[in-house]
Amino acid sequence: PPPFFFNDTATTAIYTLSLHERSSDLFERWALDDDDTGGNVGGLELAGERLGYALVTDAAYVSRVVAFDPERAELRREVLRTTEYVGGIELDGGGVLAVAEASFFAPRVCLWRVAADPAAAETPLGCAAMPLPPVALEPLD
Repeated sequence: PPPFFFNDTATTAIYTLSLHERSSDLFERWALDDDDTGGNVGGLELAGERLGYALVTDAAYVSRVVAFDPERAELRREVLRTTEYVGGIELDGGGVLAVAEASFFAPRVCLWRVAADPAAAETPLGCAAMPLPPVALEPLD
């Protein structure tokens, strides 16, 4: 089965992801509720057992990338807020979070370095303009 699945209903959506532990075949599970994030969760990435990222879009079409604690399903901080359409988020194996803003007039990809400490803020690495809006992100690990 795929490692990520979700159950979407009219009132709430609970997203579940399984994390494989290094030393065993046991899995830990967590849930992130749309009601807790203030919008629809459209993408999830995990940096570790205590840090994850979610792409959230609210009713006013404001996109946010938020850091959260997967064990407690609690929001930690907002990494990005934009009125541009965000096509996706991706976390590579080297600890770089990529966010694709698919603006019609100024599409770009922005990068942040993810700290080893889940309580520490991400370090912005910069943004790069794209000739066309990015459709999908794939890490080049």
